[in-house]
Amino acid sequence: METKILYHGTNKYFDTFENNYLCTKDSIDQYGSGFYFYSVASKTSMHGGLRVYAKVDINKSLEHDDQFTLTFDQVHSLICECTDLENVLSNFGDIDYEGFDEVLECAANQYCDIQFLDCLNMLGNDFFKHDCHILLNAFVKITGINCITDLSRDIYVILTKQSIEIIKVVNELEDN
Repeated sequence: METKILYHGTNKYFDTFENNYLCTKDSIDQYGSGFYFYSVASKTSMHGGLRVYAKVDINKSLEHDDQFTLTFDQVHSLICECTDLENVLSNFGDIDYEGFDEVLECAANQYCDIQFLDCLNMLGNDFFKHDCHILLNAFVKITGINCITDLSRDIYVILTKQSIEIIKVVNELEDN
């Protein structure tokens, strides 16, 4: 595990990162759902007047364009975390006619062999619209990956709030 000091820009003061800000109109989501940070403090200014200093534990990270794909078993496990699974699975087949396990297998097969970030975004849209933190927590548990990076743009997307400890929040104008 690697611990880094990273920076987050915002217009709203807060003292903890909350899951209810994932997948909202206020979130960026360019690299999927998660909490977005930079390793250079000055880059936060485009996101608001407040700068959050945070200690972040990174267990394992992947670059956003890595061709890593999830296995059938991993996808199956992620889908099974859906809180409204039977209802959502009805979009993939007739559970009463085909059987729950058959429809679940059919659904899971549709997300295999897809680049991991696209897969997560698709699973989030199809199974976890309002609960993407459940998907992200399950993804971290299953893969050990808790950070998506775009190092060419100095972006770190931390997938779970448990990996983040806020050190301080300062008004960017007062910090200069």
